[in-house]
Amino acid sequence: MQHEEIQNRRELLLQSEKLSVSSARNAFEKELQPIVSDLNFLSQTLSGKTFAQMEYYFSLLAGDKKYYDQIRFLSTNGNEIVRVNYRNSQVTVVPPSELQSKKDRYYFQNTLKLGRGEVYISPLDLNVEYGEIERPLRPMVRFGQVVFDENGNKRGIIVLNFLALDMLKHFRKHANDVAGELRMVNAKGYWLSHELWEKEWGFMFDREDRIQQEYPEEWETILNEEAGQFETENGLFTYTTVHPIAVSESINHTPYFWKIFAHVPTDFVAGIKYDQVIGMVIVVGPIYVLLIIVCALLALSRVNRLAVLKDLHESETNSRAIIDLSRDGIVNVDQEGNIATWNPAAEKIFGYFKNEACGQPIKDILVGSSVLPEIETWHALLAKKSQTGLLDAPVEHALLTRTGKTLPVEMTFAALGTSQRPFLTIFIRDLSNQKNAEARDRLAKVVFDETHEGICICDEQRKIMMINKSFTTITGYRLRKVKGKDPIFMAVPRYDSTFFKDMWQATHERGHWSGELWNVDGQGNEYPTRCDVSVMRNKEGKIQHYIWVFNDISEQKKEQESLHIKTHFDALTGLPNRILFLDRLGRAVAESKRTDEVFALLFIDLNFFTVLKGIHGHAVSDQMLIEVAQRLKDVVRESDSVARLGNDQYTILWRNLSGENDLGYIKNKVKTALEVPWKYDGMELNINGSIGHAIYPQDGDTAEELMRKAEQSMFLDKPQKVN
Repeated sequence: MQHEEIQNRRELLLQSEKLSVSSARNAFEKELQPIVSDLNFLSQTLSGKTFAQMEYYFSLLAGDKKYYDQIRFLSTNGNEIVRVNYRNSQVTVVPPSELQSKKDRYYFQNTLKLGRGEVYISPLDLNVEYGEIERPLRPMVRFGQVVFDENGNKRGIIVLNFLALDMLKHFRKHANDVAGELRMVNAKGYWLSHELWEKEWGFMFDREDRIQQEYPEEWETILNEEAGQFETENGLFTYTTVHPIAVSESINHTPYFWKIFAHVPTDFVAGIKYDQVIGMVIVVGPIYVLLIIVCALLALSRVNRLAVLKDLHESETNSRAIIDLSRDGIVNVDQEGNIATWNPAAEKIFGYFKNEACGQPIKDILVGSSVLPEIETWHALLAKKSQTGLLDAPVEHALLTRTGKTLPVEMTFAALGTSQRPFLTIFIRDLSNQKNAEARDRLAKVVFDETHEGICICDEQRKIMMINKSFTTITGYRLRKVKGKDPIFMAVPRYDSTFFKDMWQATHERGHWSGELWNVDGQGNEYPTRCDVSVMRNKEGKIQHYIWVFNDISEQKKEQESLHIKTHFDALTGLPNRILFLDRLGRAVAESKRTDEVFALLFIDLNFFTVLKGIHGHAVSDQMLIEVAQRLKDVVRESDSVARLGNDQYTILWRNLSGENDLGYIKNKVKTALEVPWKYDGMELNINGSIGHAIYPQDGDTAEELMRKAEQSMFLDKPQKVN
């Protein structure tokens, strides 16, 4: 039973360390994932935009996200063309006079080599301005992507400077979840996060502060394996790998990673092994002493005096050996209250050597607010010789060591000796390791129960055994509903068996799998998650548990969708704006080149709108713009597109045009819809507009050419007074 309890405590420590390290890795990946989405959005959106439009989008994104130190567009020769800073909660567009050349910086050179859709992520380092490391230190990760023009040529690159300071602060908070120290290094072993801050960023300051200096052999194992756990003479090491470049499938896969590891010193681990064994000595030690004394007394009545003396000498020798080898402190107190014996374990526990303790009053050595009255009580019984043997059950006290440190101990009192020479024996067990183990157990439970991520622990057959509170909060399922089930039962039905086969294969080969997974909660609602699956093996390599950690990323998805709507749709009318319309027009051109489709582009400008706004004000003119948008939507088919370019200009993309007659019908239909009198707030106002057009491919085979022809045609349709 003792052995089983030791194993259980050790297993809890191992699992707690793995959970903490995995949680730290998940936190990194969770913070990096949205950045790739933002970068893809910008590169796709800004392909044909002016630099002024870039400033607008960069400012919008910086103010919305608040964690981009800089957002930049660099030309193909490395010069900053547009740069927006976010400092002290303020968005600032950097004037041209302060823009710099970054042609020699590694992130520019590496990003410019990429193809369409690929993303570059820089190493985590410190920001450099004008050739000097910026003070105070600003840890930075740079995300880069090439921007292509509509002809497929490289126009420049977008660089997002992600300020990693908060990310590292969040990581350091995870250090509270481990029994020892939680640290992070880069691929070369330099410290990125260390409890001694002066060891960090050695590669930026030409210092050789690296993990190899402290743990050279352990580093070889950590470097060459994706994740794992092992124990050496230096303690317990639990580690995993963060691949910043693995947060998106579109990323250019260059070999770069960070290593997270937790280190529990040897004495902490050893404490788990011995604290239960010590308990046995408390019980067995007194019994051995009592048995030896009983045997000696019996021998006095059975053998001659010489034999008795010999046996007694051997008994005393054996008794002394047991006392000296005991891991518990054993202290004998004589009738005067002075220490008579003081074994080596007592020396180790309290710091007093034998020659210093023996002969001293027990009250001067065993100092504690609650222990003295108890010693005096048992000593009084000893003086009356009214009780022998164990005097009471073990009790816990807090005693002071020689250095003044408060030490939790368990004390057992016994009345031993002879009637002529009685003595009080105190068995003292150091509870420090046990208390530390209990604290780690409580910490592991708090980490498991209170983390915001849903966690379920499965057996070797992938059947759920345990879940935490956040699992129930996210999914709506309690343990009784999910116990014994495979976690993939929560996944939406659209995943096929191949997806999960590949997921489990990756988990077995690399030790973990990370990715996005859509689940269904207990109410039948679908929601997206960021999921991490880890496998735990025993020393023989056999799988013991699967750990499934996930968090709901619905809000993150909503933020991305909100940003998409803000940048692609007109806030007043709800129609697609110029950005989205030009994207659709470009796609229509590309598709028509493959299919030989003919389509029309209509350009509509309201006549006398400025005069109307001057007479009736913004409220009326805004309502008119909304009315026009609705009328145009009512005219077109589902396959067509209507957009508001700005102010009083609209466009229509009419697909699958059959001929010139068809075009005339369409323009007449639009004009008729516009000219219906508009009644609003007791007024009846006339609406009319000038309509221009361009036909693909006869009027142009690019989006820019078609827009120009359609706008020219619209001006020709303007009434003379408007022109």
